[in-house]
Amino acid sequence: MASHTGLQDGYSTTQWGPWKSHSLLLQTAISELGWSAQAQRAIRVFKAYSNSRAGFLNRDEFTQLNEQYRCCGQQYVPVFFDLFDRNQDGFLNESDFLGGMLAVSPHAPHQLDSAMGQLRMQFIFLYYDSNRNGKFEVDEIAKILEHLQQLAGQPTDGAEREAITLMSRYGEPFGFAFFFDAAQKGILKGTEKLLRTSRDITEVIQETEAVQAQVSQWGGYGRPQAAGHRSGVVHGNPSVIDAPGPGTFAEKARQDASRMQRSDPHSFYSSSAKSTELRVVRRLMELSNTPAMSWVA
Repeated sequence: MASHTGLQDGYSTTQWGPWKSHSLLLQTAISELGWSAQAQRAIRVFKAYSNSRAGFLNRDEFTQLNEQYRCCGQQYVPVFFDLFDRNQDGFLNESDFLGGMLAVSPHAPHQLDSAMGQLRMQFIFLYYDSNRNGKFEVDEIAKILEHLQQLAGQPTDGAEREAITLMSRYGEPFGFAFFFDAAQKGILKGTEKLLRTSRDITEVIQETEAVQAQVSQWGGYGRPQAAGHRSGVVHGNPSVIDAPGPGTFAEKARQDASRMQRSDPHSFYSSSAKSTELRVVRRLMELSNTPAMSWVA
């Protein structure tokens, strides 16, 4: 097979159709969208958490990274790890991580004739192909239809019947080629809503680090923990800290602010400084209480 398709020898083009190389799609998508800065930000954090094996994240490291930079509910983190682990070896390389996190971003466009649109479709296919046999069974297509109907506010009781009808229309095996064609022709409507995080991880990284930097200027909160504090913390990397529990930063900031104001209300709390401090505390409270995502899974 041609190398640019991403198909290994023996794979049927009839079954896999327009499937393309993950790496090629990722590189093209970053270039087309002008997302170089976002990609660099994500890779920097990836490297910070890659401790057990250089250039890879294991399941625990991926979980720790997502605890620090929450873009989705924690119940979905293992789902994403399994999805991004394309060769199922228990590790994510940079391409796995970056391609996955960018593809499920709420900002990722879903035009099927674009690199990002195709990358998203390939991840969606892998997600719903629960047994990873390269084709959809009736129950897997029914699950897609059920989720699409839920997103559209429609009843879902006919999903299995519609799945059987769709399979009879295309025949078997119902692989990526048929799935992609059905989406292109509008037979499967709404695939752009599937498999999305509630927040873009690169934005969460940027905001979290900005808040930590701002807080450290006036209170020291957000500095890295001492070496050996917890596994998963990269020693000596100033941008990676232990993930606080809900309200940790905000509560400590409020306590110290109150104490300082009582002891000397004029030495630190000019109206300008107090206004800045309050804005930071509010932002910390927002980040500490980020709601769980509501994606379809």
